Amino acid sequence: MESLCVTDGEGVFEAASSKKTGKGKRPGKGGNRYFKSIDLGFKTPREAIEGTYIDKKCPFTGNVSIRGRILDGTCHSAKMNRTIIVRRDYLHYVKKYQRQDLVTLNMLADSLFLLLGVTCTYIDKKCPFTGNVSIRGRILAGTCHSAKMNRTIIVRRNYLHYVKKYEKRHSNIPAHISPCFRVKEGDHVIIGQCRPLSKTVRFNVLKVIPAGSAGGGKKAFAGIYTKQSIVATSSNRGEIIAIHEASRECVWLRSMIHLIREKCGVKYDNLPTILYGDNTLCITHLNRGFIKRDRMKHTSSKLFYIQELQKNGDINVQQIRSSENVADLFTKSSPITTFKKIVHKIGMQRFKDVLIRGS
Repeated sequence: MESLCVTDGEGVFEAASSKKTGKGKRPGKGGNRYFKSIDLGFKTPREAIEGTYIDKKCPFTGNVSIRGRILDGTCHSAKMNRTIIVRRDYLHYVKKYQRQDLVTLNMLADSLFLLLGVTCTYIDKKCPFTGNVSIRGRILAGTCHSAKMNRTIIVRRNYLHYVKKYEKRHSNIPAHISPCFRVKEGDHVIIGQCRPLSKTVRFNVLKVIPAGSAGGGKKAFAGIYTKQSIVATSSNRGEIIAIHEASRECVWLRSMIHLIREKCGVKYDNLPTILYGDNTLCITHLNRGFIKRDRMKHTSSKLFYIQELQKNGDINVQQIRSSENVADLFTKSSPITTFKKIVHKIGMQRFKDVLIRGS
């Protein structure tokens, strides 16, 4: 390790010309870690202060400033590395961060503007009503900040916002997410407009509220999905899951019926309960037992416990034709002839028919 002697007016000291080999302080623990506050009421995350990541597009540790709109919405996709997709339909403005009241633009006054353009005698090629200028792109509303120039006014950018009625763009907005945040699909996020980070990304994530928490649960959009307890990736697996759930109910009902009969001293024959299914392949798999294959590798082995129940004589799974499956009465919309046929098979009768037969 080379050393360099440096002198000043008061003494002599040695300075190392190479990097330190020992353990040094972390960038966030008293080291040279650069971070900043973006104000607007957003707190700098702890990970941005004490972390060691490097992200030039981070609003807390990079050279990106938040300018323009501040929106909040729901994360629709988080599959990309540093970019998330926020659903535009559920975006709305955070009124908390607006610094003064907005002057909304009344679009119903277009007829008045057209009337003035017809009756007046001015000449302006840049006028949208009398000139050769067409309105294309976004329609905004804001606050006039200065009107000193002749035909140009200054509109304060901080108070600009979209008029949603006239905004016709894609329903998804991409936003850059800093490594200091951890976001999942369905989380509530607040994003701020910044300089273009890429060709399509012009927003940066400022705050993440996990889904289901006290802060994000109330404002989550109405169409949010929840993970179901039973999920099938194929029709065959769905049939296996359905028969497994039905067998569990049958075992519970058989135990209750046997207990009642024993307490009452009623004799009974321990016959198996018959379960009907219209999927031949599913019944074949249940009879053979669990075999790990490419198509069945995602099916849990516990779903084949019904094979043990069949060996014990508790349940007997039999095949039935789809046209004779009476369960379709509760799951499918059938023609009137099929409907009457199924109703007759389950023994359901009209009350007036019972009264006529009784009389």
